[in-house]
Amino acid sequence: MASTQQGDNLLRRNINRNTGCSRCGDLETLVHLLFLCPFAVSVWNCTPWMSNFDSSQSVSFRDELQSSSRRINLPPVGITSNIFPWICWGLWLSRNQLVFESKNLTQQQVINRAIVSCKEWESAQLTLPKPIITKPPPRMPPALTSDTVMCHTDAAWNKDHEVAGLAWICSSSDSIEMSRGSSIQRAVSSPIVAEALAIREALLHASALSYKRIWL
Repeated sequence: MASTQQGDNLLRRNINRNTGCSRCGDLETLVHLLFLCPFAVSVWNCTPWMSNFDSSQSVSFRDELQSSSRRINLPPVGITSNIFPWICWGLWLSRNQLVFESKNLTQQQVINRAIVSCKEWESAQLTLPKPIITKPPPRMPPALTSDTVMCHTDAAWNKDHEVAGLAWICSSSDSIEMSRGSSIQRAVSSPIVAEALAIREALLHASALSYKRIWL
């Protein structure tokens, strides 16, 4: 069981055998195994990314994992997911095959296996159907009584100056205009706020005119 662990882990457990990298002989740490070993460096140099990755400068697995999410795969590879975890997994498996089976994989074999594994993972993900978005039918006003006032509001908003123009028109149930108004409001943060302010002004206007039944 001891030989399945990295060399630095063996040293921490006072197990002083098999602590060197199986390829170059240096102390086998996680960063060395995945990034600094000459074999790992050559694998990363073959990784199908649009930008080059010099793993010989790596100092932290976490940092490299985070930065890998910004890397873009070359189009011919046929995968859209981050291939970084699969390359790391391939390097670990190739290390174990060398240690336990004396099987020495090439850099391209590690890359090819990582691509295949990533494609298999992508194809295994559940593809949920896109929800069908349907617009609800327009809401029609109920049967209006003769004393119902129809009130239409609107607003215009200037983003640069955060100024809104508000307007409203009140009409009878048979579409005869009864009154109208407009105003300017400053320090308005968004168009939806402007629309709300137009409704508020219309309601205040209707209240001042003693309208009892209103349809906005």
